Amino acid sequence: MSSFRINLIIVFFILSIESFGQTATIKIDTSYCSSDFYRRFDSILFCFNGISFYGSEKKMIKIKLNKDFDQCYYINHHDTTRFYTKFLKNKKYVLTPGVSQLFKLKPKRNFRCGSMRFCNDKKTDLGFICDDGFIKDTVKTNTTYKSKRYGDYDDLWNKLRIYSVVKLEYFSIEDIYAIDPTQLDSIIIEKKKYRLTSIGYYFLHGEKLTLRLNDNNKLLFLSLDGYLTNKEIKNIRISKKNN
Repeated sequence: MSSFRINLIIVFFILSIESFGQTATIKIDTSYCSSDFYRRFDSILFCFNGISFYGSEKKMIKIKLNKDFDQCYYINHHDTTRFYTKFLKNKKYVLTPGVSQLFKLKPKRNFRCGSMRFCNDKKTDLGFICDDGFIKDTVKTNTTYKSKRYGDYDDLWNKLRIYSVVKLEYFSIEDIYAIDPTQLDSIIIEKKKYRLTSIGYYFLHGEKLTLRLNDNNKLLFLSLDGYLTNKEIKNIRISKKNN
């Protein structure tokens, strides 16, 4: 075996060990919250990359990082919500009870919201929704949609975001509810028929993401295109002030 091949094997082995051993640390902080918020947060079961813990735990939690996206979920009562995020190696994060949401997750320093775009390469127009209506737009076939509202850096954006791709009939069902709010229960059932798929993501470091549907219009392909630059963030903040 040549020395070049030996060196190549050694480098690959070292990189594999480094990737396998990469971790991040999460600290649960409930020191500032009221007893009502703590009791709600206390019973939530979290699971990050296979590491499970309750909101009541006070210890530092070490998370082994995935090579691509980190897979997470939480269980509140009997409801399970799955989502993705992107931890960075050797970084420290803080998990706290939320006020308008169940919890907040952020880096100990320099939290940055990111951007999400949806590429519609299907043969029909589709709807793209964030948080069941906070963002709601039609995406024409063979076009790419990028939200203009992704850059708020206040507490409003420090939360788990749920993105959905729907058939356009979904919006017609919502219009019915605007006319007759008493039909809410039946409308919720109807809306499920037109929701193709959903994905949850928690931004931490200014990730720039792209979503695509698979060939069966069910699962979403999620890719990381990089991170927001300081210039992009500056432009976002200027735009926010002018709105």
